[in-house]
Amino acid sequence: MAECINALSKDLTFDCTDKVKGIEKRILLINRADIDFAATTVDASKNKMSSLVLKASKTGYFFDNFKETHISESIKPEISDDDFNGYKHSIGITVYGKSAEEYEQIDQFVNGAQLVAVIEHKAKGESSFDVLGFYVGLEVTEGEGRTNGGAFKLTISTPANQKEPNVALKWLETDYATTKKKFETCCIVAK
Repeated sequence: MAECINALSKDLTFDCTDKVKGIEKRILLINRADIDFAATTVDASKNKMSSLVLKASKTGYFFDNFKETHISESIKPEISDDDFNGYKHSIGITVYGKSAEEYEQIDQFVNGAQLVAVIEHKAKGESSFDVLGFYVGLEVTEGEGRTNGGAFKLTISTPANQKEPNVALKWLETDYATTKKKFETCCIVAK
């Protein structure tokens, strides 16, 4: 039986020069089934993703919001005495659309779409992009519709009884500018 022994190997200090916080008003949602896992490069031991590739003819979809408070990111450690420890990823979003097409997308969320989310942080550089839900996927776990003037508030999270093995993956392909360009073009050109 494998023995998993983990130990700290680096100081965890506060960087006084890094005072920018928050996430941008746009996140990229990808259907998990559309990711080409064989072509995507991940070093899970370092929480790094150096390439993110979709299957041919697939794309990611942007979720935009006009106020920062309407997109929230949460990563919660899940500690267990009888199972492995892991993380619950969660993103709160507010959908303002009222058209039939937008209702159809809400139905897709609620009816079990499995998603991976790419979130850009306001601090720019090698740590700008978090990838949530890569291993397990994110699904709607709670929601409330037609609140606050007709908006739908949805939470997409790691499903019940499942955990992500990593706090998150930091996506960086070569440098920030290259990664940002891929993000802005629905990020991933299929190989």
